[in-house]
Amino acid sequence: MNRWSALSFKGSKAEQIKWPVVWMSILWPSFLMAGVQTVGFYLYFVPEELFPCGTEHNLSQCRLSIYSVTFFVVWCMDAILAAVCSYFLLTGLVSTANDG
Repeated sequence: MNRWSALSFKGSKAEQIKWPVVWMSILWPSFLMAGVQTVGFYLYFVPEELFPCGTEHNLSQCRLSIYSVTFFVVWCMDAILAAVCSYFLLTGLVSTANDG
């Protein structure tokens, strides 16, 4: 039995979880928080000091790539944390809905 199949609530008070809503409730807040965390991180740290880029000619491209990679790494970490929290929330709702 698939772990996620237990989240369908069939025959209980709630009919079924709408998965696009669940995914957007995970990805959108994690996107916003990744932006805030990336800006906050680079307010204190200069990318060139953390990751030496080489010559002056490619400094702007290197800085942009460091910002982008950092943003996507933080976004993935935030999305994983939000997904884990949502999973525990939904499994708690399933057990509560099936008990009553």
